[in-house]
Amino acid sequence: VPNFEKEFVVKPEFYLNCFSMAMHYYILKKFTDLYERFRYEKMSSSTMQSLASFETTNEIPTIKARLLNFHPITKIKNLKAHMYEKFISVVGTVTRVSNSKPFVKRLAFECKKCASNFQMALIEGKYRYPTRCANKACNSKAFIALNNSIMTKVVEWQTMKLQEVIMDPKDVESGRIPRTIECELCEDLTGVCMPGDLVTVNGILKALTLESAGIGRSNKEKCTFVFYISVISIQGNASSEVETTKNVKDMEFTLNDLESFKVIKSEKNVFKTIVHSLCPSIFGHELVKAGLLLGLFGGSRRLHNTEVAVRSDPHVMVVGDPGLGKSQLLRACANVSPRGVYVCGNSTTAAGLTVSLSKDSGDDFALEAGALICAHNGCCCIDEFDKMGPQQQTLLEAMEQQCISIAKGGIVCSLPCKTTVLAAANPCGGHYDKSKTVAE
Repeated sequence: VPNFEKEFVVKPEFYLNCFSMAMHYYILKKFTDLYERFRYEKMSSSTMQSLASFETTNEIPTIKARLLNFHPITKIKNLKAHMYEKFISVVGTVTRVSNSKPFVKRLAFECKKCASNFQMALIEGKYRYPTRCANKACNSKAFIALNNSIMTKVVEWQTMKLQEVIMDPKDVESGRIPRTIECELCEDLTGVCMPGDLVTVNGILKALTLESAGIGRSNKEKCTFVFYISVISIQGNASSEVETTKNVKDMEFTLNDLESFKVIKSEKNVFKTIVHSLCPSIFGHELVKAGLLLGLFGGSRRLHNTEVAVRSDPHVMVVGDPGLGKSQLLRACANVSPRGVYVCGNSTTAAGLTVSLSKDSGDDFALEAGALICAHNGCCCIDEFDKMGPQQQTLLEAMEQQCISIAKGGIVCSLPCKTTVLAAANPCGGHYDKSKTVAE
């Protein structure tokens, strides 16, 4: 196909179905050739029986083509109307995951007059009722839905909210909150993402009316649409635990990065080099930088004889006079960490730090990840720690047990939170007195 890349972006569903059919045909032909090849050779009885049953029944599971490593990556803020029904790839942090629900793709009907059975495809989840019987000799318009029929296909369905990740500080727009977009997961993609995962989502950009999304009820909402992504594949980024498309946690390095590693390894004092490379705009403070780096590196998780796990993530708090660069050091740590989150203590709530509950379009409660959950397997940098009020109490369980327990709205669960907390605070009175301890 000439200009296949452009054609695929414009008509992704057509080509993905072609890929799936080609793989199905290849597997079917491969098993048929194996059966013909080994029919007269010495084989175990179990292998022959399995091949014979395969030839007679042709039971092949449904094959779905999943496209990975699609480029270029599109920013969520650049999703516009001209990209409707096109294939895209976006990077973001999962902030909310709904419960898994059954989703009907094909529904079987039975005619009340001639008792014939037929099926109808429910495109994009829109329920359709047959207008006439599939039997040409019958003109009946009364039918019964067969939910338990073999021709009815029901799959798992789930939604998640993806929030944009700002990689370059130059892309920060003043006065704007991070943009989000809903993602629709089906079949084997459900249940693979948790709040806080940093993922790359490949899928088809689609639109839904505000009235269908349950946002509005007026006539204006019937002509206003909201974007969502019909997900084709999910890739877990660095330090993400998504295992849908890859069973390993990938971290890609360029040739220049590998050469830099060799140069750093040849240094006599590697740790000193790393300390000086953290926030080089702040001169000095080597001990403070070393402490923050040790917090970023972490330790090794171990078990005592009583099988009680000891956490491997240390927590570091920097206390010093104002104007010494504590905030800059914390921002540098958040940028260096694969999953770093920077928050300010005087503008943070308890739900914003841990987890909150929100209702989706189906009036079901869904968990929305806070700063600590989003920094799972990373670091959470909290500035102005002394300005925090009761929110400090919410950090105790996360820092000690590395999990967050929640019991709200009928939901009782515990979310993992293996997060290193790096905090900065000003001393009481605004000046650090070396004759007193930190607690005093």
